[in-house]
Amino acid sequence: ATFIMAKIFPLFLLLCLLPVLCFAFAAPRIDPLSLTAHVGAIVSASAELREDLEGIGHSHGMLLLCGSKLCRELNIMREAFAGEAEDLEGTKLATTVFRRPLNLLLKILTSTTVTVTLAFGGLMAALLEVIKDSRPGGHHGAVFYAINELCELLEASGVAKGRLRQVCKNVKFRLFLLLNATLYSMIETVLDVKAVGRTKLGAHHGVLWLAIAKLFKVIGALRTEAHEYKEKEA
Repeated sequence: ATFIMAKIFPLFLLLCLLPVLCFAFAAPRIDPLSLTAHVGAIVSASAELREDLEGIGHSHGMLLLCGSKLCRELNIMREAFAGEAEDLEGTKLATTVFRRPLNLLLKILTSTTVTVTLAFGGLMAALLEVIKDSRPGGHHGAVFYAINELCELLEASGVAKGRLRQVCKNVKFRLFLLLNATLYSMIETVLDVKAVGRTKLGAHHGVLWLAIAKLFKVIGALRTEAHEYKEKEA
């Protein structure tokens, strides 16, 4: 299982994310900056896993969170190509034996259950490392980032109801989570430089890149919210 997480799973994610990244420039609903940050996170988490194969930590969590992101982007791609697939009805391509199994596989991978489960697994993996090591670092940042991802997932999917939905939609709460994720990952980066004179590529870099990419999005939403509030007051 450790070999799969350290070698096979990161390679699989990269092979899947790179075509999605190419498609992102033609699909307005897909964010190229976010996907590029996820590719960097996979590389950095894989680098840390190769050196430390023992135990479960935030490097495993980052890979699971990237897997959750991949599933969501695949769902966007599936919806984007849905119209083209309908145009092919009645053709030989539409009746191929591979079409139904492929559609079923995509529906399973892009389901809310799978994406939320992967994100929750990422949170649990980071929490396990926090329990073992209380020193401030990327594992703390991964916990905050995973909570943000879960909030985003639960709110977008409609699973969160009532007060939980209000919390998940709260832009200021999301900003608080991402600022903490950025701060803790930067702390580990600085400590690496002080200890060995250079920064060592690891999962904390992945947390930093992902948190910064999400910060741009959340700050934009916060500005939009403030602008709408001013318009109502006027």
